[in-house]
Amino acid sequence: IGLIDTELGEIFGENRALIKESILEGCQRPLTFVQESLDSLAFPDQSFDVIVCLDVLEHTYDPSTVIRQFARVTRPGALVFVTVPNANGELYQRLEEEVRGATFPAMLHLHHWEPASLSDLFHSCGMEIVEMKLFDYLPPEVVQRLPDAERVKLVADDSGFPLQVFAVFRRE
Repeated sequence: IGLIDTELGEIFGENRALIKESILEGCQRPLTFVQESLDSLAFPDQSFDVIVCLDVLEHTYDPSTVIRQFARVTRPGALVFVTVPNANGELYQRLEEEVRGATFPAMLHLHHWEPASLSDLFHSCGMEIVEMKLFDYLPPEVVQRLPDAERVKLVADDSGFPLQVFAVFRRE
């Protein structure tokens, strides 16, 4: 629950209490936390109204299989909350690995997504986009120390260089 609160705080700032309440505290059933393989969930079809998957998909070998499992175990209209790194995040990961060595935990990222590719992936698995937002911006001092060849690879929005994508999808 702490990770959900922290991540949503970064994304929504003062509005995070509303989001946290709708995900966690507005639930009519007890919350269930499980630990098992995401590509073969042992739950019956249409078991869940909400799935929260923060900082996970980038570590899976086959994200489309995971998302198909999410679609299978959610009821029509269910929401899936996701955070994933984008290409800027992958560049930042490489920089941190050079500085910190092999101990940087994000080195285990197997994938990254831009908003369009993330939306396409979920859509191909029967999910429609509800909301998408970029967050967790690259610090200006890091941008300054980048070689020009790396800096031109960064993708900016109005607020700077985002490292992650937050999205909410609805099962159709």
